[in-house]
Amino acid sequence: MDVIRTFRLSVRDQYIIAQALHVAIKEMEAVEPAILREVSNIADMKHLRETHFDFPEVAFEPVPMPIKSNV
Repeated sequence: MDVIRTFRLSVRDQYIIAQALHVAIKEMEAVEPAILREVSNIADMKHLRETHFDFPEVAFEPVPMPIKSNV
């Protein structure tokens, strides 16, 4: 079943899902001890991200705010 064709997701919908996958994968990979990590779920999420919701990861990273200068 093709997720995008089934739900007719807009680009914004795809972006939101990609962002949720990005955050979830990072959080789930950080679980300690490693024995508690849900490895198969992480792998499935990565597969979804790579095949259906392929946005560059940099799009989900925080952007540092410039420091205001008095000059």
